[in-house]
Amino acid sequence: MHRAAWWGLGAVGAGVTVIVSLDLVNLDEVNPLRRTISEHGLGAQGWIFALGVGLLAAGSAAIGLSIMRRRLAGLAGTLALMAWSAGLFVTASFPKHDWSVGPSLSGDIHRVGSLVAFLSLPVAALVIARPWRHAGRRGASWAAFGFGLGSVLWVLGIAAMVLLGPAAGCRGGG
Repeated sequence: MHRAAWWGLGAVGAGVTVIVSLDLVNLDEVNPLRRTISEHGLGAQGWIFALGVGLLAAGSAAIGLSIMRRRLAGLAGTLALMAWSAGLFVTASFPKHDWSVGPSLSGDIHRVGSLVAFLSLPVAALVIARPWRHAGRRGASWAAFGFGLGSVLWVLGIAAMVLLGPAAGCRGGG
């Protein structure tokens, strides 16, 4: 494995640890079943959330570059992985809407970054898993393909509700 991939895995692990720790420490303030993790970006610990998401983005980009150098992802898979990382960087850089004050430009940018990120990663899984489904690693590639397809459909459902919700008198999440 490339050194960049090892560094990437370390950064992804650190970023995920930071974000999960925020959830655990703030269970009484932010209900993970009712709120998005981006809620952490609004409080005094917003910089910690941004750091965690930034680490996840940087680590993902390093892994994507390593996969690209090994020619395991192809152009479409690599672009999808880089779009995931770019979307995460945008999400970390712009706080979500603070609905106690109303919508904001920052929240709109955050929402677009989130949509790009959360559509790009499962698309990358679909694209990268496709050629492997008929190779020697059928089980893992079919699982990646299935989870990727399920995730794309889930995110498209959320996006539809974000777009249609305001017309029905509901305020959006994100």
